[in-house]
Amino acid sequence: MVQPFLTISSLEKQEEPPSLLRLNNRIKQLLSPVDLTELLLEIDVRTGLTHEFARVSESGA
Repeated sequence: MVQPFLTISSLEKQEEPPSLLRLNNRIKQLLSPVDLTELLLEIDVRTGLTHEFARVSESGA
């Protein structure tokens, strides 16, 4: 009997190769830490993201 669902079994954890570890370290050196609050504020300034939200008291619920 054919099952109608795809079954995917778990994979064994693989160690990260040394080249990937070196790449991760290099990227961390090149990129400065990002303040999430500052990032969200900048996104809001550029896109008007927060204008799409309504306060619960204003939603009429």
